[in-house]
Amino acid sequence: RKELLELWVKEYQNTLKPTLEIGRYTMKRLENWKELTLNHPKTVWGAEPAADLLTNYLNPGMFTLYTEETKKELIVNYGLMPDKDGELYIYQKFWKNGEPGTTAPPILIYADLIMTNDKRCIETANILFNEQIEPKL
Repeated sequence: RKELLELWVKEYQNTLKPTLEIGRYTMKRLENWKELTLNHPKTVWGAEPAADLLTNYLNPGMFTLYTEETKKELIVNYGLMPDKDGELYIYQKFWKNGEPGTTAPPILIYADLIMTNDKRCIETANILFNEQIEPKL
């Protein structure tokens, strides 16, 4: 099952994720990102901020949201500004609600982190794997 997960992570990054990208943005209140009220389950944190919420181990440098909201709703609801060099990546949410909360599913967070090639992200991905994914494999 772990081999299947690793294959899924690779294929997700190479095949599915590029088709889900909505855009990059900057957000005025990003330094207080934990205080941001997301319209969940329509919009949830992914990657680094989600990992921080689940493990309390990683201070995000880059931010990811998965959403079902329109670009207009995102701009109005969260004060976003399109920016090709922005620190906030937004992707289309492609799963049905799943687990309650403000984060993407742990497997997706793991996939986002493991493919960064950033040492701290990979450490956090391994913590997430050991605590939340492996027990369910």
